[in-house]
Amino acid sequence: MSEPTHYVIFGTDAPGKLDARLGARDAHRVYIRQPNEDGVLVVFGGPTAGEDGAMNGSLLVVQAPSIEAVRRFVAADPYSAAELFAKVDIREWRAGLVRADLLPA
Repeated sequence: MSEPTHYVIFGTDAPGKLDARLGARDAHRVYIRQPNEDGVLVVFGGPTAGEDGAMNGSLLVVQAPSIEAVRRFVAADPYSAAELFAKVDIREWRAGLVRADLLPA
């Protein structure tokens, strides 16, 4: 059996969607913490911010059996239902360096 693959999900908010983000945020946070039927497990993540400190997107690192499973995971996210993102990029990721001591709690 092969090792699960890691993927990075970058979601960039559409302009003027802060209310949509805030309205779906609690449901999104519950969603990313629960077991996923496709085997997607969120390793870490959080909102991204612009230079002004305002939230402008999301970044998640997930472990998953396939990119198709990650696509289904993203499509079922409450943020997707709220049409929050202007763009979502999903990329396979291989950890070359992990400094757990520098990750925020």
